[in-house]
Amino acid sequence: MKECNKIMDYEIVILNTVGELTFFYSIGDIAIVGGGFKNFGGHNLLEPACFGLPVIIGENMYNFEDTSDRLVREGGAIMIKSDPEKLFLTLKELIDNEELIKQKGEKNRKVLENFKSSADTTALLIKEIIIDRKLNKEQI
Repeated sequence: MKECNKIMDYEIVILNTVGELTFFYSIGDIAIVGGGFKNFGGHNLLEPACFGLPVIIGENMYNFEDTSDRLVREGGAIMIKSDPEKLFLTLKELIDNEELIKQKGEKNRKVLENFKSSADTTALLIKEIIIDRKLNKEQI
């Protein structure tokens, strides 16, 4: 992983580190954003959405509720229950349909473009960061 040019040799990469996601989102096709598959709360969906990736998330997105609701409602994110079979089928459907990947990714990008530089987006980001930090402190 230290030689980023070799990452292209892999079809799937699972990250569990801080500070590397932006690079991988920039070269990715699909993002499965964890946390929400269990009752931990989700993780930030804005980063993969900015890169036009479709996003698969779990149903426990209470710390990113506004963002996840908006992206799911607009069709760029897919929320599924903690069901490995459903996750597999959802991922397979995307992998088998490049046009669907592009459509969902573009929907995410448009959602973010519509709110770029708006006070609503800034308020949403601040709210979700505060909630996320509060929840992380409670888990420590």
